[in-house]
Amino acid sequence: MIFSILIIAVFGTVAFFHFTQGFFSAFISAVLTIVAASVAIGCTESVTHALLAGKAAEVANSLVMCMLFAGTYTILRVLFDLFIPGNVNFGSIPDKIGAAVMGIIAGVFAAGTVAVMAQYLPFGATMGMYSRHETEDKNEDYSGIPDWARRGRSDITADLISYDRLVELQPTPDKAASLWLPVDSIVLSFVDMFSAGSLAGDATFSSVHPNLLDELYFSRAGIQQGAQKTAFAVGGKSQASVSSMVLLAEKTSLPMTAGDVKEVFGSDPVPPTLAAKGGERILRLRVDLAPAAAEKDSYVRFSMGSFRLLVNGKDYYPLGYLAAPDGVTRVYRCRMDDMLVATGGAPLELIFVVSDAAIDPATKAVKGGELKLASGTALYYKRFNGIDLGGMASAKEEQPVPAQGVLQRKGLVKYPQKDG
Repeated sequence: MIFSILIIAVFGTVAFFHFTQGFFSAFISAVLTIVAASVAIGCTESVTHALLAGKAAEVANSLVMCMLFAGTYTILRVLFDLFIPGNVNFGSIPDKIGAAVMGIIAGVFAAGTVAVMAQYLPFGATMGMYSRHETEDKNEDYSGIPDWARRGRSDITADLISYDRLVELQPTPDKAASLWLPVDSIVLSFVDMFSAGSLAGDATFSSVHPNLLDELYFSRAGIQQGAQKTAFAVGGKSQASVSSMVLLAEKTSLPMTAGDVKEVFGSDPVPPTLAAKGGERILRLRVDLAPAAAEKDSYVRFSMGSFRLLVNGKDYYPLGYLAAPDGVTRVYRCRMDDMLVATGGAPLELIFVVSDAAIDPATKAVKGGELKLASGTALYYKRFNGIDLGGMASAKEEQPVPAQGVLQRKGLVKYPQKDG
């Protein structure tokens, strides 16, 4: 609610300012606002990687986006005012109507850029009483739950835990809620259109970010405040790597159980097995979390939303992880926003269910041949640590399943800002 009101206030302020400028000046300003928004959103990640290289990682993209938008607009506006110093009078009524229309356009792109910029910041899942997916307030007394079940959700003395939890186990884009004035979605649609046209590069915006707003939302959900929500590969050193990949045969199923005790996981039913539907495959990815990915206490904090598998312009998120803490290999089904903790340097076996389109057509056509992932497939860890998986071959011999992929039945982990 508050976030939507703030965005409407930005929109109204920009629109009114342009209305007072007259049609000709407002027209120039609206065009420059569109260009500035496209440059800011389309180029922010590449500029951030090139200039900051992981510095101020949590706020770097928002800062760069702000500078790109302000810098592009200011430079172009100064140049236009220098070469076109005069004004054009269209008459009182046409001038006011035209200025109002241009004000609305400029307001949409300016407010949309601000909205996207804010969602890059390290807030929680809910920001300013706005959540892209439905959440429920969890305010429960966990004093009766043993320490091993808290899994980083409280510090040593806290008995009461309050947080917003996603209602659905695996939220889908079709149920996403928009802002009251959906300027962020509008601007992103135009940026994608421009990336395939006048601002075309090696790839369109949507081929890299099929759903940027969900991507940003899930990357914030399930990570404790104060913990790292972003990860950069700096100096060639990646915070996460993929050591093996296994595409299970069609109609293969795996035993599955809830990833936590009922008091934490909730009452959502979890089938006893995970089975892929027709045209789908279960994909196992062995992800090695580097020691550099850990907080000061040597633990890595993440959620299922921290991992995004990009395949042919579609995002997939893991359903859980594979582990054998009691000697029996199972898929531990996780909520998208479960607060997970692992030891830095530990392997993690993530489980995805992907379309057959994830398989390289050339290898799929060879019966009994070696299956490989389609070109352009990539895994992103905490948004910015990209791992190219295109052409990666499915392992013929599966590696032993980690005995303990995620800290789940071990000692209590304190909040990261209180550690060290």
